[in-house]
Amino acid sequence: MSTRQRLIGGLVLGLSLVISNISYGATQGSSTSTVDATIVATLVMSLTSASYNMGALPIGTTDKAGAQGVSVQSNVDYNIKIKSDYATMKEYITASAAYATDTTRTLQYPLKSRIGANTFAAITTTEAVVPGAADLEHTGNAATTTNIDYSQQIDYADEALPTTRTHHCVLTFSVYQNALE
Repeated sequence: MSTRQRLIGGLVLGLSLVISNISYGATQGSSTSTVDATIVATLVMSLTSASYNMGALPIGTTDKAGAQGVSVQSNVDYNIKIKSDYATMKEYITASAAYATDTTRTLQYPLKSRIGANTFAAITTTEAVVPGAADLEHTGNAATTTNIDYSQQIDYADEALPTTRTHHCVLTFSVYQNALE
């Protein structure tokens, strides 16, 4: 064998070894991945009005239906709670927007709240669930308005006030989401 033939034979053998070591990749494949997420408990609450005037109350029990609405948008079940700044309505001077200090006149019975049927509860200075407003269902995308009715008993022991004064209290509504299960 000539040198040239040996050189060509060596090249052919070397190329065949190189070509046999080339690997080809797949043109398709698949794999899996898991995705987890948690959702933040979210709540938005507002009142349908900032104040409510019960008007001139006659002697006897006076109920005011649909007095105040609590609008809630929540993705978790919730409770509506209420409290008052005083145990009973206290004399208030409308012109100065302040409670009267020259007198101690108050109503003898507390303001009561009601929702739905004939379930009433006194509104006190301690926060409590509004009757019928416990464990309310989450609202979905639309807000849900819960109307809270008021009841105030007036008797002859309750003094009528001059036109510049009213019986007054400040109510604080709170909405709390229930624990997730």
